[in-house]
Amino acid sequence: KPSDKKLQSYMKNSVPANTQKSTNVWSKMFKEYVNDTHPELDLDTLQDKIKVASLLSEFVVEARTRHNAEYSSDSLYVGICAINRYLQTTFKHEPINIHNDFEFKKFREICDGRMKELEELSTYKGADPLTEEEMKIIFNNPQLSRDNPKGLLYRVFLWIGCITARRGGSYHKLKLKDLTLRDDGGYNLFTIHDKTHQGGYFHHRRARDKAQEQSHIIPPDESNELGPIADINLYISKRP
Repeated sequence: KPSDKKLQSYMKNSVPANTQKSTNVWSKMFKEYVNDTHPELDLDTLQDKIKVASLLSEFVVEARTRHNAEYSSDSLYVGICAINRYLQTTFKHEPINIHNDFEFKKFREICDGRMKELEELSTYKGADPLTEEEMKIIFNNPQLSRDNPKGLLYRVFLWIGCITARRGGSYHKLKLKDLTLRDDGGYNLFTIHDKTHQGGYFHHRRARDKAQEQSHIIPPDESNELGPIADINLYISKRP
């Protein structure tokens, strides 16, 4: 019979490392916030859903990065999901899910409003397009070298961003299957676009319900240059 310790190790291994890291980071932030603002409470032992919902409502309004900057709407949602995973390990007498439980209805509405506010803030932070000289400087940076996997990934990421002008968080959702080769040697990039994207909590919970597919054309490189197509092809060729 396998020991409880061994079974626990298998359970731990089933959780991706990045997911566990996110859970640890955001649960620590939430616990530190509660400790600073409500020192009489121990979040690890608190079993009152209504109280937890109240604390979460305060937290999503006050949460800032270590440089005291606002989080993006997407980042805050990732944090909420991470805290939900943490709470599911601390509640011993009943299951908890902040996305569904009625005790968290008011919190979800507050979170939705806060995330829409953050989305509006990020929308106003527009930037001037990069000049050709600035592009050359960036792509010649050693961190964007074609000679190592991470640098090559950064190059492809940047090329797609410059060509399609997608939202910042949208790039992280792209898959290799979204690229299809064109007859002229370029690529079609298919993305999901939501015309009513406001960045709120409820947008994330039903994002694909109103989504529609868009196609962006990545044209073939000029004959004597190493452009986006050369980098994309190299990246694809090196994937297992």
